[in-house]
Amino acid sequence: MRSSFSRTAWARLAGSAVLVGLLASCSVLPTVPQDLQTIAKTQAPIELKTVPFFAQEEFFCGPSTLAMVLNHAGENTNPEKLAELVYLPGRQGSLQLEMLAAPRRLGYLSYQIEPKLPALFDALNAGAPVVVLLNLALPMTPQWHYAVVIGYEPVSDSMILRSGPKERELIPLATFLKLWERSENWAFTVIKTTVEPPRYVNAQGYLNSTVALERSSTEKAGQAYQQGAKTWPNEPWFHFGLGNQAYGAKNYIEAEQHYRKAVGVYPDMADAWNNLAEALIKLNRKNEARAAINKAISIGGGRIAAYKETAQKIQAD
Repeated sequence: MRSSFSRTAWARLAGSAVLVGLLASCSVLPTVPQDLQTIAKTQAPIELKTVPFFAQEEFFCGPSTLAMVLNHAGENTNPEKLAELVYLPGRQGSLQLEMLAAPRRLGYLSYQIEPKLPALFDALNAGAPVVVLLNLALPMTPQWHYAVVIGYEPVSDSMILRSGPKERELIPLATFLKLWERSENWAFTVIKTTVEPPRYVNAQGYLNSTVALERSSTEKAGQAYQQGAKTWPNEPWFHFGLGNQAYGAKNYIEAEQHYRKAVGVYPDMADAWNNLAEALIKLNRKNEARAAINKAISIGGGRIAAYKETAQKIQAD
């Protein structure tokens, strides 16, 4: 993974004789692809002015960007506190894994948006500031930098960032796309688990974020599973996740209910049939458990050996 080095902010990069010279000598001035030009032309002006600003000290672009998006989401924190979670002195920066993990440790979802400009616009239009990773130098000698995108200004065709020492940094869209592309368009937002999933997220991405959150907070992940199940009732994995949580808490009746919802939505979900059988075993309802595990075995799949072990539990009893 890549570390972030913020000693060169965009303002200094723009005045870099080395970079300007290289671009001029190669005649490679950044341009916006035609399809993205069309998308940008349909984007209305947007600026999330309420996103707080924390000036980025040297090497602290990771903690500073996190402080901005987390405070915007309602968390009372600052770069100094967050540096304890993400800053690696040996690398003089913050790795992407730590950047995603820090909000989870505080009970928030870290949602990686699709690596595309439309997804970035969708998040902004829904009121979500976006943490992006940029490479301010050349691919062969990268200089990684985190910033927060807060808007787009059509008149100048520029993205609006909170970046480095500047609260409002305008970067031409073409230049932004080039710098962002060098990180494979890596970006994420922070989402509260107690609110309805924002309209820019999709079910699979929200589920992935929830599963990752569960490693840090079972309670918060449970809230997210509930939100997911309400928003996407026909997606079985949210019911499955709730069933697993209930089973882990020894609430076997509740676990049964969630597993039945999962297989009701997706009858060929062998794992849910297996776990339903496990819950029914705990409830001493062996005939129903036998029917459930037989269904799992008939569906088969890569975990059929585990399903057969569940069947043996019923026979042993």
